[in-house]
Amino acid sequence: MVAIGTGAMFSSGFFLLPGIAFAATGPSMPLAYLLGGLLALPTMLAVAELSTAMPRAGGPYHFFERSMGTRVAVVGALGLWLALVGKAAFALAGIDAYLGLLVELPAALPALVLAVAFTVANVVGARESARVQLALVVLLLAVLLVTTITGVVDVARSDADVGQRLTPFFSEGALGLFAAVALVFVSFAGIPQIASVAGEVKDPDRSIPRGILVSLAIGTTAYVVGTLLMVLTLPAAELRDDLTPVASAVADGLLPLGELLVVVAALAAFASTANAGIMSAARYPLTLARDRALWSPFARLNAAGTPWVSTLATGGAVAFVVVAFDTDRIARLASAIVLLAFAMLNLAVLVLRRARAIGYHPTFRTPGYPWVPLAGAVVTVPLIVDLGVEPVMLVLAVVLGGSLWSHVVARRGAAGTRDRGALLHLVHRSRLGTVDDATVGHRLQEMGPRPGDDAPGLIASLDVELLDDSATERAIDVATRLVAERLDVSVGTFRAWARRPHLRLRPEEGLDVLGLLHDGDQAVGAIVVAPDAIAVVLALADDEHEQLDRLGALLAAQFIDGEPLSAADQGPVALREALASDASRRQGADPPRH
Repeated sequence: MVAIGTGAMFSSGFFLLPGIAFAATGPSMPLAYLLGGLLALPTMLAVAELSTAMPRAGGPYHFFERSMGTRVAVVGALGLWLALVGKAAFALAGIDAYLGLLVELPAALPALVLAVAFTVANVVGARESARVQLALVVLLLAVLLVTTITGVVDVARSDADVGQRLTPFFSEGALGLFAAVALVFVSFAGIPQIASVAGEVKDPDRSIPRGILVSLAIGTTAYVVGTLLMVLTLPAAELRDDLTPVASAVADGLLPLGELLVVVAALAAFASTANAGIMSAARYPLTLARDRALWSPFARLNAAGTPWVSTLATGGAVAFVVVAFDTDRIARLASAIVLLAFAMLNLAVLVLRRARAIGYHPTFRTPGYPWVPLAGAVVTVPLIVDLGVEPVMLVLAVVLGGSLWSHVVARRGAAGTRDRGALLHLVHRSRLGTVDDATVGHRLQEMGPRPGDDAPGLIASLDVELLDDSATERAIDVATRLVAERLDVSVGTFRAWARRPHLRLRPEEGLDVLGLLHDGDQAVGAIVVAPDAIAVVLALADDEHEQLDRLGALLAAQFIDGEPLSAADQGPVALREALASDASRRQGADPPRH
C-alpha cells in the first residue's frame, strides 16, 4: 500500500512542478507543499474510511455511486478520468523536459511517442508488478535521500546568504501562496489510487488506512524538505519556471554524476506514472459502460482481458493534452479536477454517515466527523477559483456535462442510472421522518467481497435450482426446502422472513437478494437470488452475517451483468461452476477446482 501511494506521488509533483509553483509564490513554495498536504489530509481520511467500508476494485467510482447515486457517480467518473489523463500527460511533459537534458529532440515528440507506446502496451495487457513498483519506490527514495544529504552539505558549504534566498518569503503575497497551494494539489492525486486496488488487498481494514496516511506523511515531508533545498540551492531567477528543478539543484553539487542520476530516476518515475495513469484511467469508461452509462464498446475486452477500446480512447486523450497544452496549463487543469474529486470524496462520507446507509460498516472512521470532511469539501471551492478562469470552466463543464449525459442515458432506460444512492434516502428521511428501506436496500449490491471471503470457493458450494417460472414466491418455496435440508431451521420462520419486502433488491428487474436469517436465538445465514427462474441458497455460520451480505452483493452483480447466466441452459451444476468462475475473474484469483 505504501509503495503504491508513495510511488504515485513522486513524479511530476517533485521533479517538474516546483519551478512552476515557485513562480506563483516565491521562496514560500515549501510552505505551499506543507499546506497542500495538510489540506489533503481530510480527503485521505475520507478515502481510508470509504475503502474499509467498500474495499472494491474501482474504488472512488463506487463510493460516489453508493453515496449519491449513479448520476453523480457519472460526474465523478468523468472527473477522475480527466484527472488521471491530466496526471499522465503532466508526467509525459516531465519526460520531455528531463530527456532534453541528455539529448536534443523536437518539443513534445518524446512525450507523444511514449503516449502511443504506453497505450499499445496497455492494450496488449501489460501490467506493472508489485515488485517493480516497490523497486521503483526504493530507487526514488534512495535518490531523494542522497540528493537531500548532498543538498544539505552544499547549503552548509555555500557562501550564499540563506536569509537572502528566503527573502522576501511571500514574494507574491498571500494570494500567491494560496495560488501555489491550489497548483500543487495535483501532487497528492496519486494517493487515492490505493482505494482502486482495495478489493485485492489482504487485511484492508489495517493496510489501507496505514498505507494512505504513511504515504501522505512521507510524501509531504519529502516535498517540503526537497523544495526547501531547491530554494536554498538555486538562485530565484534560475528556479522560477524551471521544468527540471531537481537536476538543476544537483548539477553543480558534490554528488558525482548527480544530474545523470536524477534524470534517470525522474524518467523512471515519469514513465511509471504515465503508464499507470493510462491503465487506471481506462477503467472508468469500462465501469461506466458496464453500468450502461456509456456506449457498450467501451466495455469490450480483448484476449488479454484489457478494455482495449477504453484504453485507446484514454491514450488518445493523453496524447491530445500533451500536444495541445503547455505544462503550466496541464498542471492547473489537472489540479482543478483533482480538487473536484477530493470534494466529492468528502461529501460521500458526510452523506453515508448521515443517511445511516444499509451495509455501510467502515472499520476506520474519519476523526472529527462531521467537521473534518466538511472542511475538506469546503476548502476546495476557493482553491479551484484561485486556479483561474479556464480551470473553473473545466470543472463546470465536467459537472454540467456529466449531469446532462447521465440524464440522457437515464431517459434511454439504462438500468444503472435508475439507482438511487444514500443521498436521496437522506432527503426522504428528512422530509418524512422515516427510514425508507426500499430506497437504500437495493444498494447492497454495491458492496463487494473481500479477499478473505473466498467468494469463488463459497459460491461453488451454492445450492442451485432452476424453476419453471420466475415468480419470487416460487423461489422462496424452493429456498425454504433447500434451507431445511441444509440447516436446522423452522420452515415457517424462514418463509415469514423471506417475504419481508424491504430486503428485496431491484424488484422491477425480477431480482431479489435476501440476506441474513435469524431463527430465535439461533442465527443462520441464507441468500436467495431469484432472477429469471433461478433460485440459489448459500448458508454460512452465525457469526459471518457481514460476509453473507457481501456475497449476496456479488451474486446480485453477477445476475445483473448476466454474463454467467448462459450456463443455466446446461443445468444447475454448470450454472454454479460459471458463477464460481466469474467470481474468480472478478477477484483476479484462480478458479476453484472441483
